[in-house]
Amino acid sequence: GSSGSGFDFSRHGSVCLNGWPSWACARMGGDYGYADMPDLKRRRILITGGNSGFGLETARGLILNSNCDLVILACRNKARAEAAARSIVSAAVAQASKGERLPNGLEISTVPPKQRVEILILDLGDLDQIPQAAEELRSRHKSIDILINNAGVACFFSKKLVTKQGHELQFGTNHLGHFKFTSHVMDLLKRSEFKPARVVSVSSVAHEFSKGLDFTDLDWESRRFRGAVAYADSKLANVLFMYGLQKRLAAAGLSEVVTVVAAHPGFGATDIGRHSCAAWLANKLCAASIAKVAINEVRAAVDPTLRSGDYTNPKRWKLYGPPVKARTAEIARDPEQCESLWERSEKILQEPFKV
Repeated sequence: GSSGSGFDFSRHGSVCLNGWPSWACARMGGDYGYADMPDLKRRRILITGGNSGFGLETARGLILNSNCDLVILACRNKARAEAAARSIVSAAVAQASKGERLPNGLEISTVPPKQRVEILILDLGDLDQIPQAAEELRSRHKSIDILINNAGVACFFSKKLVTKQGHELQFGTNHLGHFKFTSHVMDLLKRSEFKPARVVSVSSVAHEFSKGLDFTDLDWESRRFRGAVAYADSKLANVLFMYGLQKRLAAAGLSEVVTVVAAHPGFGATDIGRHSCAAWLANKLCAASIAKVAINEVRAAVDPTLRSGDYTNPKRWKLYGPPVKARTAEIARDPEQCESLWERSEKILQEPFKV
């Protein structure tokens, strides 16, 4: 319900991705799949961490299953980003040679495959590099239509690692980096001609295990470091960011200009746990093929039935299968946690978020 800070978590906004009323967007039963994707012609989509894991498969899924004009892979490592781009372009070339229609019945994009994938060097672990990346993006494009804040690191059972500025790696990369980057590209989103534009905050079911952020020690300087707890906290921050941005867009009269949703993509065999042997082993033993669960991020990015403030997760045990709308953890709907995180983030970055 409503709270004194202006939140209304029971409603979560009312604007679909393309401005249609929700009753007109509603899908009659069945699981969401690529055949349900809307027409994305001329859309520009940016994915952070698009060179591997969910980011790569989401990019591949968008290029091969939609008619979007462009997917931008925003990555830290240029060589890996270029290799990812080449693999996607190669698949798109092969698809174009067959001349088949897309799963939703539309024709494949007429844009040459090589022109449909770009890379952008973005290091979310270096707060000083982020404005440079945003400026580079601005020099290339007057607008972007969808921003998928996908990049993430997990240090479940490793020692504490830090970003270039000394912040705990998971909080610094998963939250602070995305907070600053989104702020610096908000003007590009607002200029999208396909209103409302969309921001996707990729979280995790792990946010449900957080007991709340400790604002006296966000960087784990005084507490004994527990990687899995710090990861859960960073994923809670991703959901809190969604609610915080939703509130500020509404206050600025921009609810029909930009929407923001959050998603847990599922349990896929990614390299997010590369800093942890236990996470690596769990991936090998239990994780699903990323290609099978990438539809979760795709839906969050493009489904017009989703409203600002919505959250999706996989249908089966919140780990596997197609995406469904779900409820975030109670702690994620705590306005005090949300406001404190927003204020602290702006203080750490020494700049206001540019809504």
